[in-house]
Amino acid sequence: MGSAALLVACSSTETAQNIGEKTKEAVAHLSVPANDIDFMTSVFGSFDNVSTHHDDKYLYVESNGIPSHKMMTGITSWQQQVPIDQDYTNENSWVIPLQPELADEPLMAKDNFMKGAIAIAANGIPIFNH
Repeated sequence: MGSAALLVACSSTETAQNIGEKTKEAVAHLSVPANDIDFMTSVFGSFDNVSTHHDDKYLYVESNGIPSHKMMTGITSWQQQVPIDQDYTNENSWVIPLQPELADEPLMAKDNFMKGAIAIAANGIPIFNH
């Protein structure tokens, strides 16, 4: 399975709109391969506290957000942050498109990815931005 990366740079006189247009032109011919359902369910299915199901458009991943191993072992200094169960089930489950598509417009991280978990690990644990 291959992957592609696209980096766009600009001079200080270029506008965000011009960069967006260049990005659209550069990726217009690219297509994103479909996700392999069997592989993805086998990865998430390796963990007892994670379950998956899918329909014709999405893979749904459910968990309680807590790892199945001991936590906080050996910690001698902490910030009084203790993990608690999170309900990542039903309407709050993770939804992964089976056929991803490139966005028409780039999303700014500040406005779109700083509001909670941004990803899920194979063991059902949410991953947060800094």
